[in-house]
Amino acid sequence: MTVEITFNALFGSTLRYYYQRRNVRKKVLTLPLMLDFGDIRDGGLVKTRTSLLRGLHQNLRGYNVAEEVQEITDHLAFLKILIQEGETFRVWWTETAADYCGFLWLCQQLSKTGNRLDQVKMPLVFPKRDALVQITNLGEIIYEIGQENTFF
Repeated sequence: MTVEITFNALFGSTLRYYYQRRNVRKKVLTLPLMLDFGDIRDGGLVKTRTSLLRGLHQNLRGYNVAEEVQEITDHLAFLKILIQEGETFRVWWTETAADYCGFLWLCQQLSKTGNRLDQVKMPLVFPKRDALVQITNLGEIIYEIGQENTFF
């Protein structure tokens, strides 16, 4: 079974919903690592993401950095397990810095493995009826838009 990977949590939820509506069993792994910010060297990825999240959300009440860091840690650990199990991956990305850096990071993670990696490079501009629609990230693609434009 191919594991779907996205670097946008909202788009990951949209993918899960899409597959659930069709009764398709798929693993969808979200890695909202924000790799377009800060030091993304592999050795200290969780540490740098923790510092980044603390800085970005220091003034937000009710935001729990520890919970988000734990989720990132869990997802990265799950990715390692999937790699060890020889899973095939399909990554969804765009030309945004976060997605592109995430895509390159994932390619580097898989470079010394035998895992297959397929990619879906999504457009940020696409036609809808009599107009062009422009989005800024994959999280803006909702289920209905995905169906209309046969993205899925």
